Amino acid sequence: MNVIKKLKVLTQGLAFAGMVAFAGSASAGPLLGQEPAANLIVSAGGLEWVWAAPASPNEPTWGVAQWHHDFRLPTEAEWLASFMDFDSIRNAFTVGTNAARCASPYFINNGNYGCDWGDMNAGYVWHLPASYGFSTAFTDHVYAETFLVRGAQVPEPGTLGLLSLALIGLGALRRKVR
Repeated sequence: MNVIKKLKVLTQGLAFAGMVAFAGSASAGPLLGQEPAANLIVSAGGLEWVWAAPASPNEPTWGVAQWHHDFRLPTEAEWLASFMDFDSIRNAFTVGTNAARCASPYFINNGNYGCDWGDMNAGYVWHLPASYGFSTAFTDHVYAETFLVRGAQVPEPGTLGLLSLALIGLGALRRKVR
């Protein structure tokens, strides 16, 4: 009789767990276009980052991330200014025991929500700088995870140089006209 009671309790527990899991997945439907939940946004380097999709941003493998709310692909300078190394990226997007700060329901609309830890840990991250130690074969791959950023865009050094030359040229032209 004791075994039957244990089986009954176990069955009830499994049924309850199944209902909770189903209810959680049903409510996690597409949120495309909405502002991502605050707990999914990582602040680093004066920028806001999200793990937006379990695939590259330009080829529809698991869904192409759609940008909104001023999120965009990060530049190499923004990666380097925000994260010292690959472990700092992984740690920033980890919650608890290997749970991810995954914002894919906010950026893709095909039902394949979730961010892939396997791809992330192998370095399949879209346009991750080479200084993090991964080959461009990984970082430009169709299975590369997509991270998006928003905030002040860090200009490339060449852009700053051209802007400086243009301002100097305008100043000289104005002086010559007088």
